[in-house]
Order: sequence, then C-alpha cells, then structure tokens
Amino acid sequence: MSRSNLRRITLGDEVYLWRLDWNYRETEVGTRIYKALYRLSCYREGFKRSPAIIHFSIWEDAMIGGPLHTGAPLDLDMPDGLRVNLNQPAVIAKIIRYLKSAGWHPEIDRGKLEIQDGQVLLSRIFDTGQQSD
Repeated sequence: MSRSNLRRITLGDEVYLWRLDWNYRETEVGTRIYKALYRLSCYREGFKRSPAIIHFSIWEDAMIGGPLHTGAPLDLDMPDGLRVNLNQPAVIAKIIRYLKSAGWHPEIDRGKLEIQDGQVLLSRIFDTGQQSD
C-alpha cells in the first residue's frame, strides 16, 4: 500500500494528524482494469488510539490517476457531479468537522471509528454540484 506522509491540520485549538494511503486491485484478472482502494486515517494529536478511518473503493485511470487524488468526478457517468480531492487540507478539515458533529469524539471515545463506504460519507458532506478544488 502506498502511503502519504503524516500531515498536520489545526482546527481551532485542536491539532489533528492525517494520512491518505492507497492501493490498487484489478477488477477482473487479466483485464488491466483497476479500482483504487483508498484509506483516509486521522486522529487528534495525543489520541492516536481513537482514529477515524474511512475506506474508499473507486475507479482509477492510468493516465490521470484516481479522482480522490485529482478532483475528477467521482462518478464517470456524472461529469458535473461530486469532485473531492483528498490531498487538500480544506477537504480534510471539512471531513473532520463533519465527523465531530456526527458524534466522533477522539478525546473521549476509546477505539476507532471506521467507515467502510467513504463515498456515501462524501456525498453527505459535500453538495452534489460542489467541487473541493
């Protein structure tokens, strides 16, 4: 799995650390058509044992890369649809704020919050026509 470096973001007086990891899976053996598997991990500084981990499984293009890296449409059938680039701190800040408003409290909770379908989460956080880049 490829890893980005651990990055720091400050929201008010709280510091969070986050990382985007990714890997690829061939959709059918021998087709050379791949899906990208992303994992966004974030935690509040000092509370590493209670991270939020969000998984994504999405299309990948050999020429332009995956939409979560480039801000391309998440759904190829909807070119004017949702675009989110997970390399942008403003996007990560919005995700963390949403998770906190939905009940994630890493300073209180013990254990991780894990979300298997990150695309559903993104569609709740960002308006359909909104772009994050």
